[in-house]
Amino acid sequence: MNNFFPFLDIIILGLLALFLGFRLKGLLGDRSGFSESLQNNDTLKENQEKNDNIIKLNQKKISGEGLDTLIKADPSFDENEFLKGAESAFKIIINAFATSDLEKLKPLLDYDLYNSFTKSISEREARQETQHLDIISINNFEILNISTEENVVSITLKIVSDQIKYIVDKNDNVVEGNMENHETIRDKWVFERDVSSSNPNWKLVETDIFED
Repeated sequence: MNNFFPFLDIIILGLLALFLGFRLKGLLGDRSGFSESLQNNDTLKENQEKNDNIIKLNQKKISGEGLDTLIKADPSFDENEFLKGAESAFKIIINAFATSDLEKLKPLLDYDLYNSFTKSISEREARQETQHLDIISINNFEILNISTEENVVSITLKIVSDQIKYIVDKNDNVVEGNMENHETIRDKWVFERDVSSSNPNWKLVETDIFED
């Protein structure tokens, strides 16, 4: 009978360690800063509500340009993980905009950009038009600039992709684009995050097109 209690202690300690592990992951998120947004929108909504009153983890304000300044503000930043997460976010955002999926867009866009996307989608639906989009390939995905202003980091990306994109009306007539041929799109996207906050997620704050 006495031998039973050590095993019981081991089971309890194991369950406690598992619980603490899940809690820690929930607090710190993934190193890419995108995983929670991409994998579980429902959980993200709950966390965003909890983060209305953001807890500052680093009170020292850091400003400057480049990767070194970002690492100083956030030593856990991993450039490769960020790029992987940003590329996944790019695909999700592009497709969610085309399919009018606001639930997928909301966790990945900042307030102003989300409202802008919502307006464009509403106008498209009012015209009874449907957008079709297929990313054929991503030819270039690179960081152009990193800027930190009082722990708020902005990362500018250059994204070159081949896409088939077109819009049809309610009668399935193509009113914009080409359903047969792909075109090369050169995007400039800016992601932003306050690295001193408890929220690990990056938000898309700006989109633009590079001119040839």
